[in-house]
Amino acid sequence: MSIRLTGITIVLTIFLCVPAVSAFDDDESMISKNWGKSFQAQKKAQIVNPEAGKVTGPIEGFDGKAAEKTMDGYHESFSPQQARQGYTLDNIGVMVGGGN
Repeated sequence: MSIRLTGITIVLTIFLCVPAVSAFDDDESMISKNWGKSFQAQKKAQIVNPEAGKVTGPIEGFDGKAAEKTMDGYHESFSPQQARQGYTLDNIGVMVGGGN
């Protein structure tokens, strides 16, 4: 009787879990929605101005202080950062084992 009950429990669990898991299966992810958009944007930019890569002079119209701040932020992004404070598995209490 207990083997039969265990078998029924397993079958019911499978039938209940499969629809729940498949509900999270999204055929159209963000990657597939945006696939090729970067390539198309670059292609259009080259069509609009095919000589853009040959410009070697400075870019005009960009504020020097803003450019300096941008470059400083870029260079700082490569420096080692402090570890983020937050929850890890080490400081979350997990009860393991059985009761009395």
